[in-house]
Amino acid sequence: MGYYDSTVGWYDNQISNNRQTITNCNNRIRACDDDIEELRRLKIRVADVDSAVVTAANNSTTKVNNLPALILNPFSLLKMNFFSNFLDVIKGPEHTRARKGVESAVAKIDAKIRELQREIETLQGQIQQCNGKINSLSSQRSNYIAQVTAPKPEPAPQPAPKQEETKAASKSTSKSSSSSKSSSSKSKKK
Repeated sequence: MGYYDSTVGWYDNQISNNRQTITNCNNRIRACDDDIEELRRLKIRVADVDSAVVTAANNSTTKVNNLPALILNPFSLLKMNFFSNFLDVIKGPEHTRARKGVESAVAKIDAKIRELQREIETLQGQIQQCNGKINSLSSQRSNYIAQVTAPKPEPAPQPAPKQEETKAASKSTSKSSSSSKSSSSKSKKK
């Protein structure tokens, strides 16, 4: 396994935490992608409903407009009035409100999709940040282990003194010891 101490443990813990953050971010990205896909399917269904309402209204308008011409009796005027009111329902304010409701639903779906896409971008940024931290921590950990486990250099041997230096040193020590003897003998005489 190699060298291990509390500092190495701290590096390992930090690396593990960043890896867990990456895993959590990836899981959330998958959930956001699933939600976006579901919202896109919902948007298609809402658009299909809107299209069906418009088509039905157009078809009904055509049929209602053609009906009075088919009816040739004294009650034609009454029936014409009825079908005109019917057209108001099909193409009138209720239809307009329904269409605006569909448009509002589509706008809300689009807004939610954009929100989820921004969240995915944020999560991808966090993943990049964590990968950078992991690389940095791994490098610091390796450098620390290399520094701690590197063989300690032995102290460089002191060069042996030259013979002349040795003689000079011994003379100076003998002089200083003889002068100290003479000064100590002088102090005894007093």
